[in-house]
Amino acid sequence: LIVDRSGSVRFGGGGQDGRTDKRLQIARLAGAMAYAALRSNDRVGLLTFSDGVEQYVPPRKSRGHAWQVIRAAFETLDADHGTNLAAALTHAQKVLKRRSAVIVLSDFLGPATWTEPLRILLRRHRVHAFMVHDPLENGLPNLGLVTIQDAETGALHTVDSNNWHAQTSVERRLMDVRRLGVRATAVSTRDDAFVKLHAHFRSGG
Repeated sequence: LIVDRSGSVRFGGGGQDGRTDKRLQIARLAGAMAYAALRSNDRVGLLTFSDGVEQYVPPRKSRGHAWQVIRAAFETLDADHGTNLAAALTHAQKVLKRRSAVIVLSDFLGPATWTEPLRILLRRHRVHAFMVHDPLENGLPNLGLVTIQDAETGALHTVDSNNWHAQTSVERRLMDVRRLGVRATAVSTRDDAFVKLHAHFRSGG
């Protein structure tokens, strides 16, 4: 499991329960897959990243280890951090010595420097991606001039919400991932994460 813990995933409109942001949705997906590995008696490992690799838990097979992975997936960072998915993918390629199923959980925002490392990872491993997003990323409510804070740098910007649109749409990001041959599913903060997860693998993933 490659889990994005950068500043950009600490964003969300609350989802159906009023408290779900992208970070929590990613943690739910990671936790569910770690639990599924435990039930299936499979090895499971975790690599978390922001502007670099944060934590690496090597794949192992035990109940205690699976719960360690689940706890780590739900941990939060206090400070603002950028995104370097490329570094996480490169690290995974170096440490995974046997053919594995690699699950990438990220919003795939930021520079697309991850393209080549992902292509290299695909040569040996089966890669699945869950692109987590929030409806507010597509546009803000019409509130006139508003001040927003960059979740990764902490910088403040004043924008006209009536004319603000995402630089890269959900559809475009998903297409960029799938174009490489990765089986990818978009998961909104308003979706039931477990339904999306089940549908992804049930449909041939």
